[in-house]
Amino acid sequence: WGTLEEVAALLFRHIGQLVCNGYAIYQVLPSPALQNNKDPLASGCSIESLSQERLASAIFATASLMNHSCKPTTINSYVGNLLVIRNLEEVAPGQKVYSCYGPHYSRHTRAERQSLLQQQYHFTRNSIFCSLFTYTNCAGVSSLEKKDCDVRLVVKKLQRALRSAERVYGVENQFLGSIQDTYAMALSALGSFEASTNILKKSVLKVGRRYGQRSVELGHEIIKLCGVIKQRMQHIEDTSSLLYRQLKREHYYMSDIVTTIFTVIYGEDWQTILNVQI
Repeated sequence: WGTLEEVAALLFRHIGQLVCNGYAIYQVLPSPALQNNKDPLASGCSIESLSQERLASAIFATASLMNHSCKPTTINSYVGNLLVIRNLEEVAPGQKVYSCYGPHYSRHTRAERQSLLQQQYHFTRNSIFCSLFTYTNCAGVSSLEKKDCDVRLVVKKLQRALRSAERVYGVENQFLGSIQDTYAMALSALGSFEASTNILKKSVLKVGRRYGQRSVELGHEIIKLCGVIKQRMQHIEDTSSLLYRQLKREHYYMSDIVTTIFTVIYGEDWQTILNVQI
């Protein structure tokens, strides 16, 4: 191991590398509000809202070569201890590939991005991206309260919020996706299962494009869709009807995809580990 001074120098260098080049590793979990049954929209609804919990940091030498952009051209996900980097858009030969070190144009103002980058990485960005892309807080969107007792009122608020958000955020924006999930949850709570299913199907396609067809994120999104399909089936009295049989086939198909994804990651007891039922 060497002398105490040599070990101390290696540890100091390692800490410095983690601060500037470390990649955060997260796991996706149901949001605490739903785990504690504090969300009134969740009652009678099988759609779960998800949150990320940071587990650790790791060094990936090749990935650390990428420079930062507030509008990155790549997205990261994990398969076990393997970091998977996917393009978000076409990158021409010779063009730089950018990662996001945390401050993102869709979540932070330009001043916030510059401050965060200066604090941790000791540089600021004055590129065209930082000038062109500006975070905009839609009036009435981020302040939406889900504690309203009248679900119909919540649906109306969410409809207005979605119209505002869709004018500002890109289709791949995660905040927009969270509003759509809440909207689908509210529709499901009202019994509008078909409308809720249509929204979630679009989310499944979007998440699949963003994270990949065997990603954890896609698995959780499909679980939401399976839950609403199952609820819709439970409200059909004639189990021999064409609609019921179509929904049953769709549920079986989606369940098979979810099982394939999570069995690889968690094993055969994945439903027990994740505390879900499909």
